[in-house]
Amino acid sequence: MNKSLVSVVAGVLLLSASAVVAQTQVSIPSMATQKPAVLNATMYTPEGPGPFPAIVLAHGCNGIGENVKNWANFLRTRGYMALILDSLTTRSISEVCTAPRLTPIDRAGDAFGALKYLQSQANVDKNRIGLMGFSHGAVTVLAALSETTPFPLGDAPQFAAATALYPNCLTSEVDVTVPLLIQSGERDDWSAAAPCQANAAARKNEGYPVEIEVYPNALHGFDDPAVQHYYGGSWPNLNKPKACCGASVGYNAAALAKAEQATEQFFAKHLKSVDPKSKVAWSPKAAPTRDEVANLVKAAKALAMTNGKNKLIELITSQDSQFRKRRVYLTVIDKQGIVLAHGRLPVAAVGADYSTLKDIDGRPLLNLIQSTLDQNPPWTSLRTAIVDADIYVERLDNDIIIIGLLMK
Repeated sequence: MNKSLVSVVAGVLLLSASAVVAQTQVSIPSMATQKPAVLNATMYTPEGPGPFPAIVLAHGCNGIGENVKNWANFLRTRGYMALILDSLTTRSISEVCTAPRLTPIDRAGDAFGALKYLQSQANVDKNRIGLMGFSHGAVTVLAALSETTPFPLGDAPQFAAATALYPNCLTSEVDVTVPLLIQSGERDDWSAAAPCQANAAARKNEGYPVEIEVYPNALHGFDDPAVQHYYGGSWPNLNKPKACCGASVGYNAAALAKAEQATEQFFAKHLKSVDPKSKVAWSPKAAPTRDEVANLVKAAKALAMTNGKNKLIELITSQDSQFRKRRVYLTVIDKQGIVLAHGRLPVAAVGADYSTLKDIDGRPLLNLIQSTLDQNPPWTSLRTAIVDADIYVERLDNDIIIIGLLMK
């Protein structure tokens, strides 16, 4: 074997050895109260002794794709400990795109478990740990950072910053407690950019530390080279009539390049340049109470009796501030379960059929709602792919049911 070939082989072996050293499989106990589990995770370790800033990566609804692995390597080469968290495998779940069995609140518990694990590692700077999520994982980011989500680690350092790639902002108030960068695709028809822009603008105006970037011509999953373009005709979609169905995904090299630049600059600013200990502590706003929800339902009944059901439906559908508060909204259904008004989702959701939908544990939603009417007081919990809430239910008359939802 000649010297040049020996050099090449040696170089390949060194690269292979470094790749093996760079990735470590670990087990992490989730802190999810409803769906406890010990999760698989992969740590991508930079070269050097550390301690390193670190970033937890939360995959999309279909599990860990090539895009998540690519991002972990991208972050590792820039000096971050990157930890990919697998929320599905040890729970025996294949996907949560069409068969949701986990809520973003559950996965926020997963993220907190990863945060606790990283805080225990000697080569991680526990004050400089970030969070990054994709699609369902991006909504997980928004849930984990919400000021109403209880932080289970007491006074321990929390996530210092986060970015959420193509989250569905219809399902979040974006009331985050640490710097957040939302990254959306202009042509995303599954997790539309417009609600993220509206929510980010509203929250930023109120002083919340949120920014947003929208990338031209980009679809959902614009960062995944493995998916050039695909249309899932059966995928549930909150932006479509009756919340069903169909959405597009597809890679966009230009959008990915912009996202890489934005992500690198964002984390460099918040996990490297700024001393997290110097940041002013966020003072969370008080969460709404159950009494506020019950009173809102009673006010809706009174208005309908005075001005008619159609007026109430109009106000709720338009998300009038009279019946849409922070983390509180109303839904009206008929006795068959057909949605007549929805105070959170687009007008397209009107007409959705609750009699065909189930909660995260497989219980028919309409049966759950109707059984709650027989309770005193009429409260229960509702957990679906897009809702994790306490609900208060009352009849308007024999044909109409008003539901008040207190989002968690």
